[in-house]
Amino acid sequence: DRIYKKIISKQVCSNVYDYCLSQSKISNLFFDEDSSYKNVLRTGNIIFSSNKKKNHNKNKFILYAVTQKPTNCDQLLGCELYFEFIDNLRFLSKLAQTTKYKFIVKLHPVEKNNITKLKLLFNNLIFSNDHIDLLIQKVDILTSFSSTVIEDSINSYTPVILLDRYKRYRHCKAETNVTIKNKAIYYVTNSNDYINAIKTINSSHNINFDEY
Repeated sequence: DRIYKKIISKQVCSNVYDYCLSQSKISNLFFDEDSSYKNVLRTGNIIFSSNKKKNHNKNKFILYAVTQKPTNCDQLLGCELYFEFIDNLRFLSKLAQTTKYKFIVKLHPVEKNNITKLKLLFNNLIFSNDHIDLLIQKVDILTSFSSTVIEDSINSYTPVILLDRYKRYRHCKAETNVTIKNKAIYYVTNSNDYINAIKTINSSHNINFDEY
């Protein structure tokens, strides 16, 4: 996991800069372990549009941020594989039919051209190619397997549920007991825990985002 995170972090962080800004405790871990990055400023949130805690709306809308990529770009550890992606869409589509929750699906940019086909296959889900900052403002929970959107969400005071139904990968430190309130990130592997995590977030009134 540490090797994988180092590879991914290097892909999104340039070595050519005067100062580098680290905006979360998650990204701080990367810079703590790699001494080649100099002049790193631990700034906290500086770019996200929502820098105040939101009034949650009982989680009527949940954003599913997808990490699945084309097969030639697959990374076996930290990204959803194609069968997990389709199976999770089936899973969320069924929940949309049987519960009051509405799911917005944000595709990975390299998969956005498939949005029309996916809308036909899963008409109970809402697919969107809107910018992630706009989508986070519309929802009260983010669901993801692993994505930089997790940090975007935490910095925008939106709690996260890590959904790993194949029990393959935990993206970061997360609460596994879904009955404990006021946690910013939960990790679940089955439908019962997923629904209970939503209910726990609904009943939480002082979520500890500062932990991240």
